[in-house]
Amino acid sequence: MTFTVPVLNTYAGGDADYIAKFNSDAASLNNAFTGIQSDVNSLQTSTGSALIEDWIRKGPTSESWPDAVFGAYSLVLDITDISSGNLKLTSANDSNTSVAAIGGTRRFVIGDLTLALSTVGLSDASHTVYFGVNADSTIGLVAKASTTLSEVAIPLYSVPITVSGTGTVFAITTNSTPTRLSKTVYWDNTVEQLRQETPQLISIWLGDINQTTDGDLDPKIKIPFDHYLDAVNFQTVSALGATTITVAEAGNTVMSDAVTTETDKDLAFSAGYSADYAMAAGTVYTVSFSTSFSEMTGATMTFQVRRAYNAPLAN
Repeated sequence: MTFTVPVLNTYAGGDADYIAKFNSDAASLNNAFTGIQSDVNSLQTSTGSALIEDWIRKGPTSESWPDAVFGAYSLVLDITDISSGNLKLTSANDSNTSVAAIGGTRRFVIGDLTLALSTVGLSDASHTVYFGVNADSTIGLVAKASTTLSEVAIPLYSVPITVSGTGTVFAITTNSTPTRLSKTVYWDNTVEQLRQETPQLISIWLGDINQTTDGDLDPKIKIPFDHYLDAVNFQTVSALGATTITVAEAGNTVMSDAVTTETDKDLAFSAGYSADYAMAAGTVYTVSFSTSFSEMTGATMTFQVRRAYNAPLAN
């Protein structure tokens, strides 16, 4: 930002052109303030965000989407009014302000953003609706939804919606849940985004397992933060026979799979669960084994989890 000091007139007691000098000085000051306003707006909406983006950039643009939202507590999905035909984005921060960067320009909105689903033009059927924000005016944001991902500048959520009543009745599709598109939780293409997308590995050493001596083996693992359970991997030095391994939470089977002679296996998700569903903080997973004759040596289970920010929880 370069500021040029305006050149003002000097005044003397015998001057006869005060009015002309006053007008000239006023014009110089007006031009100076106009320049300052332009520079401040540029710093606020473009240059400032570009500077920080450069500071924490992680790689070439080709690695991910071109735009993304600031912060984990901006633009949170609210589906409580979907029966009335509305989707909403709210802010979960103290200032009730949501900020995003679109096309390198910083934009913000104070308060909620509401979208009437009737404006999307959905026919009576089941649809996947991408819900997020587009740019509005110079520095604003507006809610945007479409069945075409590229029509939403920052697509935040994938929302499964069933429409009936000739395009007038809306509901979340049965046995499904909205999911947060993880690439738009923080600035796109940044170190912070990479950190969020890198899973944590939590392992349990089980040792040798024999049904005769370990029939009551019932290990548990508690995840203290909202998370996605990407995978559960089971490894052994050797395995003999058929053992059904079950991972459950709150009495519900999340994964269940049979291990025969495999020494490295990812367990399969049960119906109603997937890696796209965010689980609540404090979820306790219980592992159980069912077999009548098999045995394993050097067994290890590894839970692969990622933090979930503002994702609708599956439980």
